[in-house]
Amino acid sequence: MKRIVATLFFLSLILIALALVAPGLIDWSQHKEALLGQLRPYLQRDIQVGGDVKFRLIPSPQILLDDVTIANAEGGKAPAFMKLKQLEARISLQPLLQGRFEVETINLSEPEVNLEVLPGGKANWSDILKQKESDDQSDLQTRADSVQLNQVTMTNGTVHYSNADTGTSWQVDDLNLAVGADTLFGPYRIKGDMQYNKSNVGIEATTGKYE
Repeated sequence: MKRIVATLFFLSLILIALALVAPGLIDWSQHKEALLGQLRPYLQRDIQVGGDVKFRLIPSPQILLDDVTIANAEGGKAPAFMKLKQLEARISLQPLLQGRFEVETINLSEPEVNLEVLPGGKANWSDILKQKESDDQSDLQTRADSVQLNQVTMTNGTVHYSNADTGTSWQVDDLNLAVGADTLFGPYRIKGDMQYNKSNVGIEATTGKYE
């Protein structure tokens, strides 16, 4: 969780820096390797952007990444943990200047996610969210409470799941989700739909705030 918070704040710093330069004069696609190099340590995975990297400041700070690939864990069968046609994130500028991070929208377009339980029981997503034992929990809580997610959407997604130990596998198609949260620790509001086993399934859920 700390890595997610740190990644969000890193992106916000980039957007603030853009306000101090002439963004229209810079081809950010030429600098994407330098930007991705700052993100990779937080995810502990290789990240590749096959398309363009774009920044906009008007009407609100926005970043767009085309053709995004996050590498799978070592030992995973699928070549990628996640692939995205496009990632778009837009934040509110005024709360950012006040030390708060208010996400207006994050949209994951046509994501394909491969969830694998590897031989021995290790999940291929566990290291992405893993935090160090030395992490300051009070500092983590403070930063997580300063992040507000107005709307995170996933459109036309696909999720593959497989378990090497049990032989279980399943797939979800046409996954569409809208997620909102007052803080990064919740409470979360989730609504959407998907297709599973050739049947349409509605999704609606709420959670309390995670400790």
